[in-house]
Parts: sequence; C-alpha cells; structure tokens
Amino acid sequence: MNNFVISKIFLLSLLITLSSFSKNCHGIYNEGKDTTLNLSDFGAVDKVIFEKIKELPELKKLSGKKYNGNISILIVQRPDNKFKYYWVQVGIIHPDRFEPIYNFYVKNPTLIIYYYDTSTDSIITLNRWRHG
Repeated sequence: MNNFVISKIFLLSLLITLSSFSKNCHGIYNEGKDTTLNLSDFGAVDKVIFEKIKELPELKKLSGKKYNGNISILIVQRPDNKFKYYWVQVGIIHPDRFEPIYNFYVKNPTLIIYYYDTSTDSIITLNRWRHG
C-alpha cells in the first residue's frame, strides 16, 4: 500500500476512536492552557467532584511534572439504579487518546472519594490505597 492509503486508514481509525471516546465521555476538566472546556460547562455536582479530585495530593504531584499532553479529569460514568458511584479517571489527554493514570469512584450522594484498583477490581479507601 502506498503512504496515501495508509494515512487515510490511520485517519479513519483515529476518527472512529475519537467518536467513541466522545460518546462515552460525560465531562472533562482539562488543566492545560489548551482548555476548551471549563467548570462553567458542567453541573453543580460535577464542579464539586472536579474540585475535590483536584485537591488530592496525588493530583498536585502530577501537576508539577511535564507531560506530552494535558492533565485531565474525566467523568466516565454517573450513578444509576445499579451503579452508585461517579467513575472518575485522571490522566493525560493527548490529541489522539486519553491515557488514564488514576481511577476514582465518588460515592453518590456523599461524594466521598475512593480509589478503584483495576488490578483487583475493587474499591478501596484513599487511606488504604496510599498506605497499601
């Protein structure tokens, strides 16, 4: 295949990926200077969640590092009848993908933050996660 065809296939797959990403994305708060969204774009609960997550010491440490992208907070899922948490991911947003670093669950309606351990598929307290 020539380079033109390969580049078209790449662009098509990128558009499909970004399209599915935006359908699953409930809200992103991006700390970088390229921010197109800000907290005024979200509801009151989202704003509180974003602020609480931003205050975590782990996020403050992330903010002091250089990345090839911007540190972002993504609300992946909201509570419903079966799922009682906000699933929040913190990671680096690149032009072509979101790279999660941390997964948090925020209990509804108390807004207590828990860490979601993907390796054990368990929800643990922040204190246990930090000292575990």
